[in-house]
Amino acid sequence: MSDPAVIRPPKAPTPGRLRQVLDALEEGVAILGPDGVVEYVNGSGERILHLAPGEVLGCRLVDFRWEIVDLEGHPLPKESLPSLLALESGEPAGPMVVGMTSNAVPELTWVEVGAWPLRSSRGKGSSGSVTSFRDVTARVRAEQALHESEDRYSTLTQSVPVGIFHTDPDGAAVWVNPAMADIIGLSFEESLGMGWTRALHPDDREGVVEAWRKASEAGEPYVREHRYVLPDGQVRWVMCRAVRM
Repeated sequence: MSDPAVIRPPKAPTPGRLRQVLDALEEGVAILGPDGVVEYVNGSGERILHLAPGEVLGCRLVDFRWEIVDLEGHPLPKESLPSLLALESGEPAGPMVVGMTSNAVPELTWVEVGAWPLRSSRGKGSSGSVTSFRDVTARVRAEQALHESEDRYSTLTQSVPVGIFHTDPDGAAVWVNPAMADIIGLSFEESLGMGWTRALHPDDREGVVEAWRKASEAGEPYVREHRYVLPDGQVRWVMCRAVRM
């Protein structure tokens, strides 16, 4: 019987091999020493931050030329960056999104950053931190554009003299603008849910609800004239048009 094969433990990757792996990543990776000095930035990190190769090596992060802001555009101290927080606390920090700009790169670059402490080989304290970051500029700009669009829509719907309201698929109102509440003679809260249907003229209510249901199920526009009865007994005719979202 032959001797069983000897199983040798795998060799630890060499520093050169690890560097090749880090340089192949799409995400930026940076390593700080215990004094906050930048010891390493991979190629993707230099590209994301618009750095020349080796530009920041040996520099303290707090002295770096970038200025940072939060998502609201408020300035942030560099000490609030996850890489420095992890270095100081010895605990993971982030992820957080910050905008970064400088005289050389005046247009905001948005990055999502997270960091982890590097433990000392003696098992006590931190020997530095490793930071992972990625460019999320396109995502942040899209979100900002969406918020601006929503703000414009909100301003428009709040100010126009036309009643506008949203319902769920069953016809229960989830939002009404001030003009809508005024037209049907109810408060915002009273208009929600099926409140808008309870304000319908009794002779119109059943037909409106049925027509609304059919239009919703078929995915077709709802167009109908009907009446509302205001709290003082006044009858108000309206033309209602609705489309499914």
